[in-house]
Amino acid sequence: MTGRKFARIMRGLHIAPVNADPADPNQKLQEFSGALLERFRDLYEPKQQLSLDESLIRAFGRIGFKVRVVTKAARYGIKLYVLTESTSGYVLNVEMYTGGAGHIQSEELKKTTQVVKRLCNPYNGSYRTVYVDRFYTSIEVIKELHESDLFVTGTVMANRIPKHLRWTNKYARDKPRGYHECHVYTFEDSKGQTIVIGLTIWKDRKPVIVLTSDGDCRPTGSCKRRSKAERGIIDLNRPEIVRRYNEYMGGVDFADQRRLHAETRLHGLRRWWIRIFFYYVDVGIENAGILYCAAKKIPRKEWPNLLELKKQLVYHFMGSRIFAVEHGLPPADENSILPAHHIEKRYAQKKGRDSRRKCTLCLANGKYSKAGSVCAGCELGNGCCLPFCVEVDRNCWRLFHQMPLAQRERVVEIYEAGQASFLGRLGPPATKKRRK
Repeated sequence: MTGRKFARIMRGLHIAPVNADPADPNQKLQEFSGALLERFRDLYEPKQQLSLDESLIRAFGRIGFKVRVVTKAARYGIKLYVLTESTSGYVLNVEMYTGGAGHIQSEELKKTTQVVKRLCNPYNGSYRTVYVDRFYTSIEVIKELHESDLFVTGTVMANRIPKHLRWTNKYARDKPRGYHECHVYTFEDSKGQTIVIGLTIWKDRKPVIVLTSDGDCRPTGSCKRRSKAERGIIDLNRPEIVRRYNEYMGGVDFADQRRLHAETRLHGLRRWWIRIFFYYVDVGIENAGILYCAAKKIPRKEWPNLLELKKQLVYHFMGSRIFAVEHGLPPADENSILPAHHIEKRYAQKKGRDSRRKCTLCLANGKYSKAGSVCAGCELGNGCCLPFCVEVDRNCWRLFHQMPLAQRERVVEIYEAGQASFLGRLGPPATKKRRK
């Protein structure tokens, strides 16, 4: 495919419905993304742990909802709220951020709570655990998802817990590294059921606050940390809930890491929705790779990356039309390779000597014209190529190849006879006499 043909296809690409509201950016991709995400969820049944976080698509154009996220590699772009499986990074649900007003559906709930509820809506009643970071975690989120039979675990900001439980700076400095506290709260939901919420505060280098509704937060384990005071590696006590959070929170980051290995980027296309379109294409290929590895029971360390998956898709759809392989061109029989008819400039006028030859077609028509170009696919019996005139006002090469086969053979016979008679008249080469 040529570059111009690809540019025409991209100019004609259109996935927005006819009755879409131009003022609502979500309607441009709503039907396409909705059908694709529903297909993702139908093909794969996730495990118990889900991860919810933000993703950023690099974009520098004039976009009204462009954001800046310092912690992401892109820094500037379009923000997406993504729900994935924690262990594999399989993308289950995506929602695009289009501004603060576009995500408000209820004045009673916070914006972050509404986002979490919409993303987790397909898995209501499944009793899964959703791991989120401190931007989303709150008592309100835990209560709302408990109504849908879902659990929540995540770090939380200090200003979202009761004041009498917050650690002051002096209190945190006095406690040794590895110290932790656990607190349990109970609430009643609208159904009269009891909600048990565990709050864990653990000191590593700084205090870490974890809020969970999934089980008890009291069991502890150990972890290794580097210590400047001890000048080496030390063992610290660590609550089990912190270990589980570190293990299951990185699903979205793992999916972004694999996608950015061979991300589809098109330079010169400023329409923002094209970037979202190719994001879904990359996510679809990555999810297909996860399904393949799950079916073949391939270990996670041996999973193919996105570039290898794209190559396999190209080989599958192109089939025998691909002639290049990884180690070069395949060997071919010399007799099966036919010469191509194309112009080669071999003869030129040098100082004191004209090496050009007579044009084949002009000689057959009784004209005299010298040609400096030959056709690489038209050879005589002696191995010489036929010369043709290739000028702005006269193109004998094209006229010759447009003739019928019988007429072309007659022109070649006339040319060979004319060349033979010319060489016969030429005689032996003349010798120069030396001066005495």
